[in-house]
Amino acid sequence: MRGVLPLLFHSSACSLLIQSAVRFLRARTAWLLLLIGPALLFCSAGQANDSPWSVLQRAQQASQRLSYQGVLSVQSGKHIQSSRVTHVWDPQHGELEAIESLQGLSVEWIRHNEDVQCVMHDVKTIRMEKRHASQAFSRLMSARIEELSNRYTIAQKDGDRVAGMDSTIFELRPKDTLRFGYRLWIERETGLLLRSQTLGDNDEVIEQVSFSEIKVGSIPDKQRPKFKAAGEGWRLEDATVSAQEAVLPLQIAFKPGVPGFRQVSGVVRKTRNTTVNQYVYTDGLASVSIFVENFNPSRPQANAVIHHGAVRTIVKRVGDYSVTAMGEVPLPTVRQFLNEIDIRKP
Repeated sequence: MRGVLPLLFHSSACSLLIQSAVRFLRARTAWLLLLIGPALLFCSAGQANDSPWSVLQRAQQASQRLSYQGVLSVQSGKHIQSSRVTHVWDPQHGELEAIESLQGLSVEWIRHNEDVQCVMHDVKTIRMEKRHASQAFSRLMSARIEELSNRYTIAQKDGDRVAGMDSTIFELRPKDTLRFGYRLWIERETGLLLRSQTLGDNDEVIEQVSFSEIKVGSIPDKQRPKFKAAGEGWRLEDATVSAQEAVLPLQIAFKPGVPGFRQVSGVVRKTRNTTVNQYVYTDGLASVSIFVENFNPSRPQANAVIHHGAVRTIVKRVGDYSVTAMGEVPLPTVRQFLNEIDIRKP
């Protein structure tokens, strides 16, 4: 494999642990679970008279400062993928996170702050890279209330129990057809997001990410996530980039642009054979990633369209470049990103 596909393959394998654990799991699913993800959202439940928006805002602000262990399941149609998730907040050392697949490929995704390791046992490969977004429940990763309220309505619903814990349900409905709706189950005492549903037309559940079991509190030292060493017969892939390499060689813009989405990151990703530029856009809930690489005439460049759960992906040639757009949004939104893209060198 060459180009962006191996990048997506590796990310998806690691995301199978998450999303989200592989968007809840990120990544937000074989190579499509990768991106989104799903990621873990925590908040302080606050006072009973708090508005739903203020509860979700605190969820964003407090997302890192909770330790927990649990089993997280991602369901897309008839496909269910479960992962064991461990998250540790250490005031001295920051965040430690591990996601281990419980079915299919044996993969572990381990993170210490910005350093990430994906351990693929079946192919004896360890991949090192830098993290650019939280991986386990990615909802509200960059949400601003004023932005969200312009694009979504919110309603608080009757509570429910998830993984033996009482929760309050919040429903977010889009004000246009460019994005999906969401239903969130937030635990009443800790503010932990226990379940997330992505909603399509007529309230169809496109994807659900949910804890089947969860324990909140301190994690014993023996169970804290630790990076693995490459043993005999293992291959170590270093996908990190230097400060010089991390300077994006291309600039992209969208004319007139997709309403409500703004760029939150732009990074250089390395594969074995090439370098890929990745740009991430979000409206605070939904996200779209744009991967740009040089066009290679030796590879088929069909305008592929792929659906998996809530993720829509299109691969298309744009001038001298091959562009992959993928996001947890309706297919017309992905097409709009591709149709309006303008790629240029600085």
